[in-house]
Amino acid sequence: MFCLKVFIFVEKLRMIFSPSMSAERRRLLHALVIPSLLSLVMLLVLLLQLGLGWNLYRFGIYPRTLSGAWGILFHPFVHEGWSHLGNNLPAFFILSTALYYFYHVDAHRILIVIWLITGVLLWIIGRESYHIGASSIIYGLAFFLFWSGLITPSVALTAISLVVVFWYGSMVWDMFPFLPNETISWEGHLSGAIAGSLAAFIFRRAKAYHSDDEETTLPDEEDDDLTRLAMKYGLEEETFKEGNDDSQDAESSV
Repeated sequence: MFCLKVFIFVEKLRMIFSPSMSAERRRLLHALVIPSLLSLVMLLVLLLQLGLGWNLYRFGIYPRTLSGAWGILFHPFVHEGWSHLGNNLPAFFILSTALYYFYHVDAHRILIVIWLITGVLLWIIGRESYHIGASSIIYGLAFFLFWSGLITPSVALTAISLVVVFWYGSMVWDMFPFLPNETISWEGHLSGAIAGSLAAFIFRRAKAYHSDDEETTLPDEEDDDLTRLAMKYGLEEETFKEGNDDSQDAESSV
């Protein structure tokens, strides 16, 4: 019974990503995979933390300590509570989906670069406290999409930049140390902003998807199939012409 359910699940996945699906829908579904998985991990970590009473703060970044360096990898998954996660999760999901939709070829590398640079900078400049939460990565994604939209000559990406400014423009004030709320890690936000800006410069030549530039060329495999078909057709046409020429010669000789 379990094997049957697994088989049905695999078949449904295969149907979802079927080649017969429109390119736009297939691209969007692929762009949702990694953001959905990362968001699910964040949710599960908070459930374990609250449900089992685990103290996972030690997986955050504790600046300038060797043990706190592990947080460079794990700090975005740890949150203080539902309010903290609720503030971060929608923004992370939307911005990461935009990254994977428009930069699907280089999205993995871009996210990794933002993640690592943000963590290293926070480990260097942060206050002596545990820094947790995905807000630093959110700032990295927001600044990357903003600067990339200005650098890349695309109407769609420029529109994304304007949306980021309109939607997340107010969060720039959370990057400075004179905030009244000391629980906010302004160092994490500043680190993310710097990391996103650096990533936009590093990947300034990355191929981005243009919605007004729909791919008219077929994939390489299809091109190869058409080439083989054309060669075969040309060969058959030549054979047919040779046969006609031979028959005409035979008729003329009779």
